[in-house]
Amino acid sequence: MELHKVDVEQAFLQADKLDEGVNGRYFINPPPGSPEARNKDVVYEVLKTLYGSPSSPRALHKTMDAYFKSEGFDTIGFEESVWVRPAGGKYAEDIYVPAHVDDCLLSCKSADVMTRFKKDLLSRFVGTDEGEVTEYLGCQLVRDRKARTGRLVQSGYAERVLRTFNMWDSHPVATPLDPNVRLSKLDCPSVVDPKVHHRYRSICGMYLISGQHDAPRSCVQLVQLFSTQQIPPAPRRHAPGSGLQSARVRTRDHQSRH
Repeated sequence: MELHKVDVEQAFLQADKLDEGVNGRYFINPPPGSPEARNKDVVYEVLKTLYGSPSSPRALHKTMDAYFKSEGFDTIGFEESVWVRPAGGKYAEDIYVPAHVDDCLLSCKSADVMTRFKKDLLSRFVGTDEGEVTEYLGCQLVRDRKARTGRLVQSGYAERVLRTFNMWDSHPVATPLDPNVRLSKLDCPSVVDPKVHHRYRSICGMYLISGQHDAPRSCVQLVQLFSTQQIPPAPRRHAPGSGLQSARVRTRDHQSRH
């Protein structure tokens, strides 16, 4: 089985605009440097999907979905971001395409079919052919074709995350939450330090990526709990975030074997 990766460059800018009524039509104040920058009576309509717009991921998905279905693909069950095309017509083998935003994995049994499909895909979307997959979403992929096995290894990404937050030499813990710590509004300052806030949310985001293949459900629940708190984060409230990293120390060498 061939397994390759294609990265769609500036993906949101390549998405088709959504229809009006589903966040497809929206306006912004004139940006600095424009002729009407200081005119409060003028707004600009956004004609392209932009990074930072809440509707851009939806627009990208609909654009990719429309393209794949025009090529004979269909989604698999409830997985709306995994497409499959049965063999037939211009492709002599089944083709599978799971996508995570702008990162597409391509899988089929024939190297020739893979080459042809990648050429067609990159004629529709501007992107980079990254060849055979060696790393995806923070996990290293190690394949043994003779033994017909594969391993997903997260140790490299886990080390980068832990070193980023100076947690590489911390003592591992079995649970990210200290039962003796109670948090309240009294722990939070009236004004949030931007550096503290950025660090806190970075911990949550990096943990979500590093833990999604070995403990996805618990990982998502923890990150949702900590990252959606309405109370501004203060240094003391970083205890759960630091606990996440200490728990990650215990699992940094975990692997998924297939």
